[in-house]
Amino acid sequence: MGYTQEAIDILKKNGYKITKPRQIILKVLDESELPLSPYEISDHIKKMGETGDVVGVYRSLEILEESGIVHKVLSNGKYLKCNLKLHSEDQKDSHCHHNLICKKCGTLKEVDCVGLELFERILKSEYSFDVEHHALEFYGLCSSCK
Repeated sequence: MGYTQEAIDILKKNGYKITKPRQIILKVLDESELPLSPYEISDHIKKMGETGDVVGVYRSLEILEESGIVHKVLSNGKYLKCNLKLHSEDQKDSHCHHNLICKKCGTLKEVDCVGLELFERILKSEYSFDVEHHALEFYGLCSSCK
């Protein structure tokens, strides 16, 4: 099963309608290796001969992000599809990830969180703090740009 169909299944499971604009946005993100801004997504949609305003793209991206289907790159405000294959069925709605971002070519690779469960348990026990969400981005050079 491909990214777009998996994403649609997650949306259905979360009670969202499968609208044509959402399907088109998923297709645009699926075909991109680089993060895209809502404006870039809107431009891609127009190049496909479809209509889609930036406000609608923003609204759809909010739903996709809440559902764990896309994530926002903190450093540039762009969006990238989540690698749904990294996560088991029961984690797809709220998975945790880190972003590895190449400073030269801009590629972004999503990797699973490793070891943060222990850190979150320490935060809970030492500081009585319940972590609901976190995001980490690491910057450096990818293997192609070294």
